[in-house]
Amino acid sequence: MSEITGAVNPGIQRTVALLRAHGFETTDSGDGQTHDFTCDQPMPYVHIQVVPASALIARADDLLRLITKYGVSFADSPFSPDGEIIGPHLEAHYSPADGLATISLFNVDDAALLRNDPREYVMGECGDGSMALCCGWCSCVAPDHLPWCEEQAAVQRRESAGGE
Repeated sequence: MSEITGAVNPGIQRTVALLRAHGFETTDSGDGQTHDFTCDQPMPYVHIQVVPASALIARADDLLRLITKYGVSFADSPFSPDGEIIGPHLEAHYSPADGLATISLFNVDDAALLRNDPREYVMGECGDGSMALCCGWCSCVAPDHLPWCEEQAAVQRRESAGGE
């Protein structure tokens, strides 16, 4: 997992950590409420760099599957009549001039992404000084524990819904 450097807005920290734990290289993010930097946008957003650029479509599909697994629905028309993005939105871009491939996720923050997840996520420091996601169930910041923790959360959701 990559190290998270710099400040991450409080309302998007868990989302960024979750994306990084799943191998997405986030490059910029904001929660839509905190405006510490001139580049902060008026809505929650996360920008992700994709390397190699040829993996752009596959990684965008991976991100869509991950986000929808957490209960986020992407509406057919997430735009207002004025053209503003009003709902969860995912875009993939490729710039042939410089070979950069990016994915942008809009209107998905910690509250939206993790509202159905019973785990309490916190940012924890790894032994090498980098920051990583800790779900509080395994008391570990190792990303290889996430699949186990995700299965535990799925079992708890099924049980609380009355299923097996």
